[in-house]
Amino acid sequence: MQLAQIPSLITALRPKEMFQGSTFVFEWKVEGFKTLKNHSYGSETFWTNRRHPWRLFIHPHGTKDNSKFIAVFLDLIPNDDNGSIRFQQKDVTFAISMQAGDFIHRKVKEKRNFDNKTPYHGFAFASRAEILKALGSENDIIVLTVEIQVPNPTPATVHPDPLASAIAKAFFNNKNTSDVVFHIGDKTFETHSVFLSARSTYFNALFGSGMSETHTFDDKNKMVVHVTDFTYDIFFIMMHYLHTNSLNFCHLPPCTPEMLFMAADKYDVQGLKEAMEDSLIDGLTVDNVVSVLFDHLHSFSRLREAALDFIRDHYEEIQKSGTLEELEWDDTNYKTYAELMKEIVKVAPVSRVKENV
Repeated sequence: MQLAQIPSLITALRPKEMFQGSTFVFEWKVEGFKTLKNHSYGSETFWTNRRHPWRLFIHPHGTKDNSKFIAVFLDLIPNDDNGSIRFQQKDVTFAISMQAGDFIHRKVKEKRNFDNKTPYHGFAFASRAEILKALGSENDIIVLTVEIQVPNPTPATVHPDPLASAIAKAFFNNKNTSDVVFHIGDKTFETHSVFLSARSTYFNALFGSGMSETHTFDDKNKMVVHVTDFTYDIFFIMMHYLHTNSLNFCHLPPCTPEMLFMAADKYDVQGLKEAMEDSLIDGLTVDNVVSVLFDHLHSFSRLREAALDFIRDHYEEIQKSGTLEELEWDDTNYKTYAELMKEIVKVAPVSRVKENV
């Protein structure tokens, strides 16, 4: 979310990226608390690593269940605007502190899972009357500080990453520095072959030895490569990752982890492929696991095993959903579908299989 979308009474500061062991600290100053209306207000996005963007949300008039107490939530938000790309984070211990005048209060929750089912956790924090009493004028601020401790932490990436920003500015769809033009439908994307060769073995082979892709040279002596198996949006997002090394897909064209996974697999973009594979596994549900398994991704062993494990653990719910019966069999998929159904029978609880025979 851009700052322009946050009400003017809220000042969202950039995160203080201070690491105390595996603890990440973010401070948010909320101005004019007394004048805030009965809405939910959100902070700027902050990151604990390349995969996990977070926001704080405050309900200054409480929630429907408890209107007397100010509520504050920590939310693990999606990595894209459509909410289709998420990465779960398990066993998170976090603390939220609130300071209003002389009033200081801190609450802790331990080992919480942030996932598709429960992407946020929080507190009914302090009574609104108590906070209003601690504040002076209508312009007085309250300060919310969240400390997030995660197991097996990985180094956080500053957003925006200065080095990645410089690389993107130099090469990303830059006609002045490019030596290769990709044609995707009626659109084009330009970059430099040396940069792509360093980022992907596929492109290294393409530009180094001339793989059997359809490409020529234009009148500016730039190589022309035609892309026919992915849309411009998917190709653009993959290129965005290659140039920025960022899994922040907000403000980019709509995408799905399935399509990004398929593109990253073809073009050997390993970091993106691994991330989308994890997002697909994290995002498995009773409603989508059958389509994830049967459509295109059954040929990838880790995804196949994860989907079958999920079906085993939720077999009764999946049977009731009717998604298996909705599969459309034909001559092109019959053999593959039959093999997958046999695997499902093997992993399904025996008693449940007998009931449905």
